[in-house]
Order: sequence, then structure tokens, then C-alpha cells
Amino acid sequence: MALSRSSIGKLAVSGYPGHIFVCKLRYGYGHQEYIEKLEILHSWYSDLNAYLPVLFKSKESDYTEKKYKIGDVLVSLNDMMNMVGDAIDKIYDVYDPLFEGQTINMQERTFIKALRSIKEQLDTITAAADVISGIKTDESMEAMG
Repeated sequence: MALSRSSIGKLAVSGYPGHIFVCKLRYGYGHQEYIEKLEILHSWYSDLNAYLPVLFKSKESDYTEKKYKIGDVLVSLNDMMNMVGDAIDKIYDVYDPLFEGQTINMQERTFIKALRSIKEQLDTITAAADVISGIKTDESMEAMG
């Protein structure tokens, strides 16, 4: 189901899982400058960084030791979060407001690839931690009722 622009503001979501869900929906929605995308990714990361330790409090080894395959590498959720945090810090250093123009150079292409990689990693972490499973919009609840 596609969400209209006004529907995003009417989502029946709450807490960290709800905010993570909204960040996921907002990323790439409509026209966004790169800095907006980066801020959304950072917000998503920040929410996961705050919520995952709480979510895995009684099963910390699942967060720090259980391994997930990312490409050819096995890493824990904690390792992935550290990698994403480092990547976000680095990409902020690379961002140039000139990227928002009409041309694209190699530095901007590298920046875009980094944004995509961060989003993919956040998607993987969100899915592996099962953070937003079961979240529904008001529209989907009405359709089900």
C-alpha cells in the first residue's frame, strides 16, 4: 500500500519502533536534499542505538555475539551499529552543499553510494532485531477491520 504525503503524519505508531518505522518511510520519500537524507539516516541510527540495548537487555549475547552475514563477513548487531555510526560520522565530513546542484561528480557519487550503504545496513539491523515487525498504519488497520 502506498502512503500519501498526508498519511505519514497520521501513522498510529509510538515509541522507538514507531519512530524507526517513520524514519524508514521518510527516507527517499519525495524530493529530499542529501543533507535531509543524511539527517533521517542519523535519526534512524540514533533511535536504534538507544533502543537496541533496551530490547536486548535480558539477551545481551544475541546483541553482542550472535552473528549475521553481511556480504562475506559475519558480524554482530553491536558490530553493525558501530560500523554504521562510524560511516555516518565519515559521511558528514564528506558532505558538500555543492552536491545539491544539478551535476554529479565522483565525490558526489561516492557520497551517494555511502548513503545507500548506510541505509542498507540500517535495514539489516532493523530486520535482524525485529524492531518494526507488526507495525501497521491507520489505513491498513481500517482495511483489515
